[in-house]
Amino acid sequence: MNKLIKIKLKAAAFHLAASGLLVSLYLIIVHFQWYPYPFFIIENTWEVIWLIIAIDLVLGPLLTLIVYRPNKPNLKFDLSAIILIQLSALSWGAWTTFDVRPAYVVFENGRATILNHKEVSRKAIEDPRLLQSNKAGPQLVFLRPANSQEEFREQMDLAFAGTDPIYQEKFYNAIDEHKETLLSQGIDIEKRMEEHPQLAASVKQYLQNNNQTLENVAFFPIRGRNENSIIILSRPEAEIIGHLDFSLE
Repeated sequence: MNKLIKIKLKAAAFHLAASGLLVSLYLIIVHFQWYPYPFFIIENTWEVIWLIIAIDLVLGPLLTLIVYRPNKPNLKFDLSAIILIQLSALSWGAWTTFDVRPAYVVFENGRATILNHKEVSRKAIEDPRLLQSNKAGPQLVFLRPANSQEEFREQMDLAFAGTDPIYQEKFYNAIDEHKETLLSQGIDIEKRMEEHPQLAASVKQYLQNNNQTLENVAFFPIRGRNENSIIILSRPEAEIIGHLDFSLE
């Protein structure tokens, strides 16, 4: 093999390794901090990630392979330009995925909706537990009913004015004291399994793979930014433990 080709391949391989390290760090943060399972799937973050992979793991090393030549005039400028393009793509991707990361999952009448921080006014939230620093992933919210006629009228006025109940932050509660009520509002999964053979197969596969029974879980339709599917909550903890790629709508 030509000596120059070997040098080019070595430079491209080094560039690929360095780029892979940065992209891997980004993916770890996205997958485990901003979009922990199942939100990584529901929110379909791959659209942004594939673009980052294409630029940082394919285009960058390929351009290095093309332009690299020892003692070439302006080599530092060429490599700097390539790295700048890569870092710009990674920064854009990181900001895009961070900016629309799930902040709250709002449960309302047996349905869950994922909202990002731009869709929720934290100033209007009265439950202090929902204002604490977020752990990995979104906080679970129970949309409580009105406690008085005055609150009920307020809810109705907001609804007639076009404010969907899931955006009425005053009525957000942490799910701690609402777990039993929340779990009782889940899908009648046995009935839905009779109506949808594909759903029945998915449920049975999930139960088998995770050593679960229907009595120990609850199912809720969930609406995300890009798709509707089903999440699975544990009983009695009301924690999200699974996901089915199936829409009831």
